[in-house]
Amino acid sequence: MKDVDIRYSTKGLLIAFLVISIVGVLLGIYGSKNNLFNSYKSNRESYYDYYNQVDNSLYKDGAGNSNFKYIDNIYGDQFIKFYVRSYKIANYPFTEEFKRHSNKVILDLNEYDGGFEQYSSYGAAIDAAKARGINDPKININVTEEPLYRTYYLTNDNSVDEFDPQYIADSKLSESPNNIILSGVWEDGVLKFTKDIDQVKNENRKYATNLKQAIREVYASIKNSGIQKLNFTYLIDTNSMAFKQYESSMNYEENLLPNSALGVVTGAVLILLLGLFSNFEKMEESNFYKSILKVPFEIVVFGAIPLWFMCAMMAADFFSINTDLIKSLLSPFYLLQILAISTIGVAELYLLYCLKDVFYNGFSSKVVNNSIVSKVFNFFGQKSIGLFMKSKNVSTEYLKDFDPGKRRNLMLFF
Repeated sequence: MKDVDIRYSTKGLLIAFLVISIVGVLLGIYGSKNNLFNSYKSNRESYYDYYNQVDNSLYKDGAGNSNFKYIDNIYGDQFIKFYVRSYKIANYPFTEEFKRHSNKVILDLNEYDGGFEQYSSYGAAIDAAKARGINDPKININVTEEPLYRTYYLTNDNSVDEFDPQYIADSKLSESPNNIILSGVWEDGVLKFTKDIDQVKNENRKYATNLKQAIREVYASIKNSGIQKLNFTYLIDTNSMAFKQYESSMNYEENLLPNSALGVVTGAVLILLLGLFSNFEKMEESNFYKSILKVPFEIVVFGAIPLWFMCAMMAADFFSINTDLIKSLLSPFYLLQILAISTIGVAELYLLYCLKDVFYNGFSSKVVNNSIVSKVFNFFGQKSIGLFMKSKNVSTEYLKDFDPGKRRNLMLFF
């Protein structure tokens, strides 16, 4: 039987899927280019990239013997350079001031370049010292010292040694005006910026704002740590590979991905409207609907749809790491969007047809008869009827010659 018209034909519907999918993809591209839908303000996770790197720059828990600490970027993903000159009490856990504010058990491993280590109890600290072969451990429970003040230099830039953070801020800014630089001083709980976000170019303000907020939060937590004064400079080199990778990743997560999702949702809604305004009688005559209805309802609902969402999440994670693959209209990213809209469209039309089929035909509908549950019930129902009929035939054959007047037959019957 031929399809009624092209809108219900397999060819017509596939063309409609393709056109709607392309519209959805183009909407996503337009949205990402024009910030139609941006999740930047609500993306707290991206902020922690700044927070963790700033927090790592303070080295609050111990200083070791060296007054210079180079903190290596072993993963190559830290886009913030920091230059911190810290004036602090080197033996703070062993001072009277520390003990007034805390009852933590601290083991001094400075002679072994281990800084200070905290333990839950005195016994645990003793055991840790023995494990290291330390016979006479220095533990703050039984040792109190006068404060020893020292200056420390902390950085993840291996091209400098002892430095003036404010001088570095001036020199780095003169080298490249595009650099994002925040510098200042912290003393007695008061934070003051000497170079603030008002000196950062407008296109980089959102990164500078995140960095400043991270500095505020981290520096607000350094009281009772022995740090007396900090002179700092934090630098984001906007031309560095680490920052380019971060910027690309953030653009994907905050801009490209949500706008692409908006395009997919738009395409799905358009296909849903197409199905809602379709005539059921013409749908029944369509080869397309006859074909998709051969798939049992349970496979679509409990198999295909969850698989679709799982693949979508895997694809989103993949492209968040491989953002270089999203640079042309023929990118796999956009081709997968077309596939996503088309497949979810087929699922939508399938479910709509099932609902209409049940509404018009009830339990005699095709979707009910073709479901796995229905087939299982029919199978066991037929088996039960078959066994019943077989049992009935045996009973009939046995009772055919039964004479209740005979005593033997009567005894066998009971």
